[in-house]
Amino acid sequence: MWSFEKVVPFYSVLTYKVPDRNIQGIAEELGVNYILDGSYMKMGNKFKITAQLIEATTDNHLLLGEYELPYTIP
Repeated sequence: MWSFEKVVPFYSVLTYKVPDRNIQGIAEELGVNYILDGSYMKMGNKFKITAQLIEATTDNHLLLGEYELPYTIP
């Protein structure tokens, strides 16, 4: 199973939102073994969320999840 000893906050990784950066280099700079990558999109009255867990040293995608959730305004 995976070991998550370090979790880096979202605001610390915003500088890595550059298309020419590779996963291994980012993980090395952050001192982490795994990267959680994701996106979301609003489609009509739904949100579509995609998330993937990537092992940085091998660039192997360990988990991939796609979810559709209803969009409601509180």
